[in-house]
Amino acid sequence: MRQGIRAHIRELKLLFRRHHNAMASKLLEQLRNGIRIRGYSIRTEQAYVSWAVRFIRFHGTRHPTELNEQDISAFLTHLAVE
Repeated sequence: MRQGIRAHIRELKLLFRRHHNAMASKLLEQLRNGIRIRGYSIRTEQAYVSWAVRFIRFHGTRHPTELNEQDISAFLTHLAVE
């Protein structure tokens, strides 16, 4: 019985990770497209995407559109004291 529950939990975690990664990928692709439309350099694109990834990872499973000023402040504070 426990093995079945553990296997089910592992499967749910995997599905959640895939869904989260797909959402993050879509968001990052939108960011890349916006940067390219504006004619920014590839290095600027790489830097912006890198910072966006760090921001997303810092806040875990929350989508960046759900975050507010306090969340941004928490990320910047984390960077300052890191």
